[in-house]
Amino acid sequence: MPKLKDLFSLNIEQDINLVIKADDQSIAQVEKEISEYIVTEEIEKLLEEFLESYILTSTEKTNVWLSGFFGSGKSYFAKMIGYLVGNPKLQSGLTAHDRFRERLNASTKKDFIEGRLSALEKIKAEVVIFEIIKDSSYSENETIQKIMLKKLFQKLGYAEDLNVSSIEYDLEKHGYYNDFKAYLRQKNPDPERIMDNQGVFRKYLIDYLTNKAGFSSEDAKDFLQSALQNYSKELTPDSFTKICLEISNKIKGRIVFIIDEIGSFVTSQRDDNRYLTQLQGISESFSKNGKGKLWLIVTSQEKLDQISQVIEKKNNLSKIIDRFPISLDLTSKNVDEVVRKRMLEKKTEKISDLESLFNSKKGNIQTITDIKKVTYPKTENFDSFKDYYPFFTYHIQRLIPDLIQSPTGSDYAQANERKLISIVDTILKRLKDEEYTRCVNLVDVFDSLGVKYFGSGVIEHISNLDKGFEN
Repeated sequence: MPKLKDLFSLNIEQDINLVIKADDQSIAQVEKEISEYIVTEEIEKLLEEFLESYILTSTEKTNVWLSGFFGSGKSYFAKMIGYLVGNPKLQSGLTAHDRFRERLNASTKKDFIEGRLSALEKIKAEVVIFEIIKDSSYSENETIQKIMLKKLFQKLGYAEDLNVSSIEYDLEKHGYYNDFKAYLRQKNPDPERIMDNQGVFRKYLIDYLTNKAGFSSEDAKDFLQSALQNYSKELTPDSFTKICLEISNKIKGRIVFIIDEIGSFVTSQRDDNRYLTQLQGISESFSKNGKGKLWLIVTSQEKLDQISQVIEKKNNLSKIIDRFPISLDLTSKNVDEVVRKRMLEKKTEKISDLESLFNSKKGNIQTITDIKKVTYPKTENFDSFKDYYPFFTYHIQRLIPDLIQSPTGSDYAQANERKLISIVDTILKRLKDEEYTRCVNLVDVFDSLGVKYFGSGVIEHISNLDKGFEN
């Protein structure tokens, strides 16, 4: 008799990565994330809306607000947009577009999306993806535009320290950069370490400018201070936009910023509206002055109108809604489809066995899923049985979501949809070696929820009852 694990297209013994990290962008990770991505009907719709705007040659609608509850897949979707826009070459030799086309086999909008991908290939873009809370220090001098510029400079190969990368950029802008790098290599066998130390870097820079580039000592110091003033100390949304346009013109392509968890960041300072003001200024400047070359895509747990309500009450900044004309929202329907199509999808050759099982047990299945006192969905046909097996429809659509939304334990107060995926994964792994006639029951759900949900007292009580029955 086949085992449960033999029924699934996915290797259920492998760990599922429940948290997509914005800063994990290695070529291997990019290919893995694209190869495992599930293009649901909701994703198709949102992707269509985004691509329709992005492929326009000139538009002021270049700011996107992507919302979704914690664990909804918004960060994953945001990264996928970045991969499609940037279209990097992958470890296998394929491009991101090639890999993504493989994910469209079951898509109802396959031809449309493939057509838009072809249009994207004509639009060069430098994509900068990061999680802003992780990449900020919350210091008085930290601004959103400074964080964005720092990440852009890093993507272009400059130092991580903005005070160093600003000078590097200015050196390249004035034609000194390559010569300066050659000078550093002559002076120090490990020039990268110099870039990590502002004081040492400035010492070598002054030495280069005065001894190799013909600057006077005073002019060299002025050059250094000018770079720091322009790109770091006095960086405004408008001056930041100007720098981005310079770089866009140089690379002959667009610059696309994808910033994860902006909603949490801009509302992090309850009595201070500076982050909200900065976000509004950047988005307005990108829209009015970016000439369609500068895109800002941000993610948030809250929808834009929810953020605006908080903003209006606190700071009268509800105009931010107008700055993000493209609003995309991921709902819980997307999670249900991910569970069915990614975690519970069956091998084609096993479908007939599953159908025989359903036909032989149809009456029992309909009876045990017909729960009279609640409006839980009944498993009435083979398609529903196949999609959710070894679970029943009501497990995924109602029972488990209801349980994790009404927790006993405080640890279950967040990330409900992510917990749904985790619970499904936990149960599949526990049942993987059982015969394929096995169905999930309430004991399996109880065991997967465990102490964090029920508390140690309930678990101990149930364990004692079990021991009593055994004896």
